[in-house]
Amino acid sequence: MGRPRATGDTGMIPLLTFLGLLSQAPPPEIRYDFAGAEPYAVDSGPLRLHGLVRDARRIDSETGPALALGEKGRVVLPPGKTLLGERPTEGTIALWVKPSFAPGELSDGLWDGYRVFIYIEKTSGNGLPDGANEIGIWAHGSKLLAKVEGTGYGPFAAIDSPLRKDTWAHLAITWQPGRRWLYVNGAQVAANTQGYETPILDSFAGAIGYHPSSGKWNVAGPVAKVLIAPRALPPEEIAGLGERG
Repeated sequence: MGRPRATGDTGMIPLLTFLGLLSQAPPPEIRYDFAGAEPYAVDSGPLRLHGLVRDARRIDSETGPALALGEKGRVVLPPGKTLLGERPTEGTIALWVKPSFAPGELSDGLWDGYRVFIYIEKTSGNGLPDGANEIGIWAHGSKLLAKVEGTGYGPFAAIDSPLRKDTWAHLAITWQPGRRWLYVNGAQVAANTQGYETPILDSFAGAIGYHPSSGKWNVAGPVAKVLIAPRALPPEEIAGLGERG
C-alpha cells in the first residue's frame, strides 16, 4: 500500500532540495578525443562545443585516437567565453602531446622558437604568447611555460622543459583564485600562489596547436585527449588523466 502521504505530499523531491543537488554537480567539461573522420574536433561532453580541424590528419596512437598537426595543422575552437565563461575564476586545461622537437632544438629568440600547445585569449592578445587576458601552455627555447593571467605579461610557470622528441607527454594547468599549477605526466611540476588578475575572455576563438592571435607557432606534432573544464581538477584527477591508455 505504500507509506501514508501528508496533505500536499506528491512523493517527489522538494524543488529546493533538487536544485541543491544540481548545484553540487560539477560543471560540464569539454573533451576532444579526435575519434572519427569528420572535419570537426567533436566535443564528446554534454555541451557539444565542436572545433574545426584544419590541415591535420587523424591517427591511432599509444594513447588512443590523436590528431597529427604538422607544420600548419590546427584546431580552431569556439570562443573563449563559450569554453570557460567571460571571467573564469577557476579551471583546468589538459592534453596529451607528442612533440616533433627536442627542447634544445628550439630558438630562444624574441620572435622565434615558440611551439604553442593550447591557447585561449581575449581579442586584445598580441603577436606573441605574452599579452594580457591569456590562458595557455607553450614551449619556447628550452623552457615549458604556462599562463593564466588577466594583466601583465609573465607566465606563472617557466621550467626547464621535460618534453622529449617523439615521446608522448601529458600537460595540464589548473587555477583557482590566488593559485595556479602546472602538471606534467600527472605530477605537479610548478605551483604559483601569488595573487593574479583573473583573465577576461570574449568572442575570440581558442586554439589547439597554434597561437591564435598571430596565427603561427604551430606545435608540429600530434595531440590527443584534450580537456577544458571550468573547475580546477584536484591532483588525483590530473594524475588519472596522465595515465596512458
